[in-house]
Amino acid sequence: MNFNKPAAENLLLAYEDYIEHHSFEAISMEYQFKAGEIAKSLKKPHVAIKHFNDLMDRSPDHERAPMALFYKAMIVGDDLGEHETATIYYQEFIDKYPNHAFVESAKASIELQGKSLDDIVKGFEEKNS
Repeated sequence: MNFNKPAAENLLLAYEDYIEHHSFEAISMEYQFKAGEIAKSLKKPHVAIKHFNDLMDRSPDHERAPMALFYKAMIVGDDLGEHETATIYYQEFIDKYPNHAFVESAKASIELQGKSLDDIVKGFEEKNS
């Protein structure tokens, strides 16, 4: 799939403008989540985390809050390399949303934090032999 970076940048700006001026609108929560996803895709980890944090702060019970926390953990570990902090966020996700479909992914991510690709492959090979 082609990724149109200028269009994504413009869409992110449009979402941010809407959120700034219409935060009272219910749809602004969905735009906040989408802004986080776009920022993540644009390799803007701090901007993405800000949007996910804002969503969780504004509405902790919102239907997108679990995935906002999961994405935050993923960005912190994968993009920022802060593996201990990512583990804390993944564990928070597991504790807050124990029945969520991504709980097993969060557990696996905790196990893989800080490991090199070679270590991960070696671990899978050992498990399968």
